[in-house]
Amino acid sequence: MPAPITESLVIRPASEQPTPEMNGKEVLVLNPCYSVLLGVSVSQ
Repeated sequence: MPAPITESLVIRPASEQPTPEMNGKEVLVLNPCYSVLLGVSVSQ
């Protein structure tokens, strides 16, 4: 049996700026208005 998924998905408003808890993590940026999906690494 496969191992359970231990990752989580947090959805935040587009107007929110990166927070210290996001530092060093990879995030997905989705803009549904333009159907744009970017994978970025957050660093502050």
